[in-house]
Amino acid sequence: APEAAPAAAATECLPGIIPGKTSRAEALARLGAPLGTSQEGTQEILSYASATYGQLNSVVIENGTVTLISLIQPQNQPLAWSTVKQQIGEPAFKAYSEYAEGSRIFAYPGLGRSYVADEKWDAVFIQECFAPTTLDKYMALYGSSLPAQDPFDW
Repeated sequence: APEAAPAAAATECLPGIIPGKTSRAEALARLGAPLGTSQEGTQEILSYASATYGQLNSVVIENGTVTLISLIQPQNQPLAWSTVKQQIGEPAFKAYSEYAEGSRIFAYPGLGRSYVADEKWDAVFIQECFAPTTLDKYMALYGSSLPAQDPFDW
């Protein structure tokens, strides 16, 4: 049996929508019509309103199945990065992020989670959920699109 995921990781990104299992039709039935859709290669991206004005949550569909959920955290109630880290430990992988100056991506492929957070401000900006995978597979899927150096350091 897989090890029990700690509370922070066990929380679904979107209730009842499980990356790797939930179909596009099930996601639409649960979430309703998206504000917009876009196509990137074989992926369809459904956009939904978030708690932060001007930023959208996204649900990525590939081959008729949800593969990734990206949720913008509410600015007035940010998730504390220290709390997440305390609950699920050190990330398997860290990368720079283009989201905001000082933000980094902290990935937990085995838990199917990644976070865009700022350690200095102790705030999580984005939580992403995907089907749990190995670090190698995570890097193959997402690694090539991550900045190799700080995009704000110029």
